[in-house]
Amino acid sequence: MINPFTALAVAASTLVLGGCDPLEPRSFADIDAAATALRSKYVDLDGNPPVPGNVAQESDFPPSGAASYQGFISADDMAGNRLVGELTLDVSFLTDNVDGTAYNFQHETDGTYTGTLTGSADLARDQDPMGTGVHLDLLLLGILTNNGTGYATSAALNGNFQETFTDPIGAIAGAADIDTGINGTTYDGTFAAER
Repeated sequence: MINPFTALAVAASTLVLGGCDPLEPRSFADIDAAATALRSKYVDLDGNPPVPGNVAQESDFPPSGAASYQGFISADDMAGNRLVGELTLDVSFLTDNVDGTAYNFQHETDGTYTGTLTGSADLARDQDPMGTGVHLDLLLLGILTNNGTGYATSAALNGNFQETFTDPIGAIAGAADIDTGINGTTYDGTFAAER
């Protein structure tokens, strides 16, 4: 069951980010708060669904149509420094294609990372509904720039569609691994998005 108090926290965080240009930089605190609230609804800190039965089954997916999911990526390096960003996942249920874009990255100590990460992947409808498989295995690539230096960055997203209050495929969430190419620094964390 989805906790209604958590939902209220997400709604409050969403108001902080709402009504602005989606590519306009946000503060680390704003994105981090919203990302944490949304993540806690669908996955634990390892990217696993706390209630595996909430993972969508193959029969939950429509044969056609499309949907756009909005959310966040949040990941920490070995020193505990966090990198957060906003995420859009556009899904075609007719072609089973997922296009992803991550942007507005903020680092806990290093500040803004400009640029976007993009990628496409196939939707796997027939994964284990108890959460041992994934519906989405998506690699996002691009250049993120911090303090005038560009870094070839990758973000690997592995997750599942999950039900919300009234929608059996209302969310996508799972694990996220980010590599900024900075002296071998990698970030382990999660992603979550809702339509």
